[in-house]
Amino acid sequence: MKNRFERYTYDIDSMRNKLSAVARKEAAKASRGFTLVELTIAMMLIGFIVVAAYPLIFHSVSSLSDTRTRTSAESSINSKIEMLRANPTCAAIQKVVSSSGTTPAFTGSVYKLSVTLPSGCVPGTAVPISLKATKPSGSELISRKIQVLVTPTDGQFDVVGGS
Repeated sequence: MKNRFERYTYDIDSMRNKLSAVARKEAAKASRGFTLVELTIAMMLIGFIVVAAYPLIFHSVSSLSDTRTRTSAESSINSKIEMLRANPTCAAIQKVVSSSGTTPAFTGSVYKLSVTLPSGCVPGTAVPISLKATKPSGSELISRKIQVLVTPTDGQFDVVGGS
């Protein structure tokens, strides 16, 4: 008769062999890969996600383009205002008004910058000026209304009255 320990050793070895056989079967089953049905379902899910996300991506790109155009137009209007602040004479105002036109914002986008002087330019008065940037379609991008205190050409204001 076998010793008690030998019998337990035999049982443990037998169980190990059985477990390793089960593990080998599971590993073989797992290494077979994906079925055609699983791959088709995965492709369909990816397709649905792409179709759902496309409008969001397209809207983001067009919104970015509008923002870049608006920023460029605002920068142009601000530079015109700074030109008027630096030299508030009738000649400088007429030069800024005559520089209106179509301006390229960046590749593929343009806007029209218009500067209007509703009334004539009179030295020593505040002159209202409208600056507006529009898309080629006519929709307004940005608009500013300012008043410029026009100085006489010699830089001296006329003194009214006095002795």
